[in-house]
Amino acid sequence: ACGDFVCPLGFVRGWNASIRLCLGPECVLERDADVCCDVAAACATDYVCPHGYVLKPPPAFCDGTECDAGRDLDRCCFPAMPCTNLTCPQNFVHRPNQYCAKAAHLPNACNLVVDLDTCCDRGMVFSDLRFLPVKARSASSYQVQVGEFNLYFFDTIVAGSKLDEGGVAFSIDGNYPDRESPDKAIDRVPGTKWLDEDPDPIYFPGRIFEFKALSVRLPERKPVDEFSYLTADDEEARDPVGWRLEGSPDGVHWALLHEVVDVSASVPTDRFAETPRFRILVPCYAPRELYIPYSNSTYTCLEGDVVSSGEVCTASCAEGYEPSLPTLACTMGQLTPQLFTCSPS
Repeated sequence: ACGDFVCPLGFVRGWNASIRLCLGPECVLERDADVCCDVAAACATDYVCPHGYVLKPPPAFCDGTECDAGRDLDRCCFPAMPCTNLTCPQNFVHRPNQYCAKAAHLPNACNLVVDLDTCCDRGMVFSDLRFLPVKARSASSYQVQVGEFNLYFFDTIVAGSKLDEGGVAFSIDGNYPDRESPDKAIDRVPGTKWLDEDPDPIYFPGRIFEFKALSVRLPERKPVDEFSYLTADDEEARDPVGWRLEGSPDGVHWALLHEVVDVSASVPTDRFAETPRFRILVPCYAPRELYIPYSNSTYTCLEGDVVSSGEVCTASCAEGYEPSLPTLACTMGQLTPQLFTCSPS
């Protein structure tokens, strides 16, 4: 009987092997494989590894004529190497919860040529962000208020951007009551709020009130791709509808991330309601001095180390040298062209 027959690689015991009979008094592998065994499903064609795994190279087979996701995981798949083992290039950030194309146990499992698009996204890590309201919903309102200010990266609140995770909120020269201080904008409590007011509350036609920025400092640098805020508990007239959002990787060099003049239609009038998430612009780092001999030893761009998307880097060389082109354009984290050269004047 086939009951004790050991099927070769690529085969599994037939479902009724206990009643199948070999073609002789003893079972012989070469002769009786087709009698006692059925062809196993191949992992390469019949199994899809879940996220975080990669297919084993052939020959690999499921433990049945059909593959089963749970039963055959270890037969068909190796754990993949997390993307955190890949160093993303400058002006790129890691995509969360992504894996390289090779198994974790293999040497050089992550490779920029193969894994860049999977593991990395155009971006910049920030230590500081500042939200400057420039217009309230009502032109006559000398106050603005925010119930909760949210920073996101790939649809998740940025770690460290809330008070209970080490985030710090402040407002330089801000004018706010103690009970409505900047930290209330990141305390995860919609019923509290940050409020700022122009010290001169007198309104007249054409008057533009001036407000101070809400600044958020992260305990460690993190990427950000979207932001939103929750409307506060009262007075929709105080909702910010125009603003500038700026970000800095070091608290020194700043870039414009988002700017609107009036998005009243997008800011809900309901209280404790979240605005749409607004996508930020990705700034560019200036080219590294290392790659441009005879460039300016302070910054290769006259604008500094960080250039806002939509702006230009004005090429800067050392005294006695001139750049091969006047400017490089920054568009969503990418300089075009990436470098310039410096030649004797």
